[in-house]
Amino acid sequence: MGSQLFTTNVPRRTGSAWLTIGSLLAIAIVVVGAYTIVTDIAYRRLPPSARTFHAPVRVLDVDIDNGSVVVEAWSRTGASVTSMVTEGISSPSDDEDLTEGTLRVSSSCGANYVGNDHCNLNVAIRVPPTTKINVQAENGDVTVRDVMDSLDLDSGQGDLTTVGCRGALELRSGQGDVTVIGGQGRLELHSGQGAVNASDLTSSLVTATSGQGDVHIAFATAPSDVLATSAQGSVTVDLPKGPTAYRVLASSSQGSVSTGSVHIDSASRRVVTATSGQGDVSVRYGAP
Repeated sequence: MGSQLFTTNVPRRTGSAWLTIGSLLAIAIVVVGAYTIVTDIAYRRLPPSARTFHAPVRVLDVDIDNGSVVVEAWSRTGASVTSMVTEGISSPSDDEDLTEGTLRVSSSCGANYVGNDHCNLNVAIRVPPTTKINVQAENGDVTVRDVMDSLDLDSGQGDLTTVGCRGALELRSGQGDVTVIGGQGRLELHSGQGAVNASDLTSSLVTATSGQGDVHIAFATAPSDVLATSAQGSVTVDLPKGPTAYRVLASSSQGSVSTGSVHIDSASRRVVTATSGQGDVSVRYGAP
């Protein structure tokens, strides 16, 4: 029996197919450009609005899609909220409610947020210093000053900053920096891509971690337990000068490690752990 040869015809892209693809891309570019122009035309900044709550406030819950949050302590038992709105194709909602001591402030740009960079609500809030504070700001910075109770702050892309806050702090940012000035309570500080900086600390228990940024923490008084780590950045721990001894566990996979003249005692109950995957690690005495 004679051999047989089987062939398969493979379709080839023709010039018309590429022309179709090019046309679709051109249409997409035009649509995106037109959408951007429309959002720019629709842009508007509204006058600030303020509201005062006279009933006592014990808890503050903030949940904002797009915008910054500033919280400051004041001497009154109630609270004030000042909202600053910018809008484009859509306008952010602005909802405020005080029920049984809990003040809730929320804002959303809804389904039209994508591509609408002008939809934004910035809020400035004043509360009693003993207020417990929880803030979720997906695309904005958060700053809190002079609050004595615990803070739980979370931002997807913004920076987190606390100044003079005395309670337990839990701060998490996906892409922004985390900064603490003058912390006194237990600290849990985390950033995925940003730096973590904490200074003038009198906290005993501190955890500070970053995925891609540097970590630098500085103490005004001797801590009990410190964990400072970065996967790709440098790690620096500044300890107060004095006779206090520490058990120091410092290491780096690819960087240098220095413990300077720190008084080290492997039996000490005060533990400082500082590690990095790709950066330098330094545990040292800070400025007097």
